[in-house]
Amino acid sequence: MHTLFHRRRQTPDDLWVRCGGCHDLIYRREFDNNLRTCPRCNFHERVPARRRIEMLLDEDTWNEEDVALAPTDPLGFVSLDQTYADKLVETQRKTGLLDAMVAGRGEIEGHPVRLAVCDFGFLGASMGSVVGEKIARAAERSASDGYPLILVSASGGARMHEGIYSLMQMAKTSAALARLAKAQIPCFSVLTDPTTGGVTASFASLGDVILAEPGALIGFAGPRVIEQTTRQKLPPDAQRSDFLLKHGMIDAVVHRRELRSTLGKLLRLYPRSECGSASSLSPAVEPNGTGSMMGARDAWETVQTARNPNRPFTLDYIGMMVTDFVELHGDRQFGDDPAIVGGIGSLDGRTVVLVGHQKGRTTQERMDRRFGMARPEGYRKALRLMHHAERFGFPVITFIDTPGADPTLEAEERGQAWAIAQNLAEMAELSVPVVGLVIGEGGSGGALAIGVADRLLMLENATYSVVSPEGCASILWNDSALAPQAAVAMKLTAQDLVSAGIADGIIPEPAGGAHEDFAASGANVQRALVHALRKLDHAYGTGADLNVEALLADRFTKYRNIGLVLEPTT
Repeated sequence: MHTLFHRRRQTPDDLWVRCGGCHDLIYRREFDNNLRTCPRCNFHERVPARRRIEMLLDEDTWNEEDVALAPTDPLGFVSLDQTYADKLVETQRKTGLLDAMVAGRGEIEGHPVRLAVCDFGFLGASMGSVVGEKIARAAERSASDGYPLILVSASGGARMHEGIYSLMQMAKTSAALARLAKAQIPCFSVLTDPTTGGVTASFASLGDVILAEPGALIGFAGPRVIEQTTRQKLPPDAQRSDFLLKHGMIDAVVHRRELRSTLGKLLRLYPRSECGSASSLSPAVEPNGTGSMMGARDAWETVQTARNPNRPFTLDYIGMMVTDFVELHGDRQFGDDPAIVGGIGSLDGRTVVLVGHQKGRTTQERMDRRFGMARPEGYRKALRLMHHAERFGFPVITFIDTPGADPTLEAEERGQAWAIAQNLAEMAELSVPVVGLVIGEGGSGGALAIGVADRLLMLENATYSVVSPEGCASILWNDSALAPQAAVAMKLTAQDLVSAGIADGIIPEPAGGAHEDFAASGANVQRALVHALRKLDHAYGTGADLNVEALLADRFTKYRNIGLVLEPTT
């Protein structure tokens, strides 16, 4: 009996691949054997998550975790021609993944590890609730079983379709990794092309050792955003891995063929701990309660009111309600950023530390303060003041009012994403009460960087979101003129945030907005802050009687429980 085998004729596309860097043709087998990198120009092609796992792990050691965790549509987000729910179904069918993160256990050179890998093919590996949840669970499991955690990042940033839920994953993942660090379990972060936005400004920048592949684009604001903002063409190496190494942001640039052996060496230097404990690291995940304190407001009208240049700013509120205020300056590393102000003063007879974004009144002051858009030295200054509060047992009050972090090359050179990520992680563990107050615009990670708090309050006309409505409309729909529709879809008002269980209260404003009556606005803010601090005193004690363990546990749980995912039933 003869069997006839039909062998498909190989085409040129089967035999050759064109390099994305030098554009030369490379023999496909050579390209694959070199782990999808160019032997001529060293260009590193993007790699799907499952292929990355094969490259890193010992054969037959992979055990995937949270396989069935799936995203939801918390905002009911509708793009111009497609719902988010439909987009998810389309992308899931195309990639074979339920979301942009694959996580599990395996071994590298015989060393057990936990691995979480982003897949850029799934909506640019944007971080929504599932990505945040998988990172948090991976960190908690590693803290329990002692497996070192390896994070492989490739992402365009936060997932705008999930709005504020996406933004809060930055705080959630940072808090989880702060807990992992406290448990003394090592975390190694591998940055690949591209790693930008909220992912860079959270878990990707919090590794004990940070490695990057050659040529990877890494930063907070993308090159297009920087060029549009500054009207300047960036140098070709800007935000690339060698650029970050030069500016002290990463530990090493490692070729993909050497990455596995480098991680193996690190694992030998950081032996697996056997003393991790999950007793306080795995709180039950329960949905946030709903309910609104006030009637619905027009979202776009609220955005415009929040941006009114005549509204009271941080220093105005401090001047109206704090006595004996002394402003403190400088980050003790680079400079003093006027976009963030802070100092020490007395509120309701007690000493507090106050930190906030500061916009300007005059044209020159607005330029000097960059409209409240802070640079890394501003965030480092804020953190220094918070540690000052911690040293002396003073509560911290933060005033949030910024369109976002400063989107310029100078900010990137000084480590914008890393400064934000550090604030998120350290605020999660700050051993004094923290009250956050959104007084105007709460824009993206630039706002959240001083917003990880035990109690979050918002003025009636304030907004808080993962990106500006214009940015959302421009990125998703290529038309910034659709910002009013994006504002509605993103659910960014104070009422929306309270209904979502993210904000804890709304402070009323005078008719027409806070700018119509500074004195009344200041009195309302003062009453609300004093009330919030007294409630924290009642819950956790004060001074030497402060129950720090309970305070930190509740703060962690607050952020740990933010996000909506579908949990498969068994």
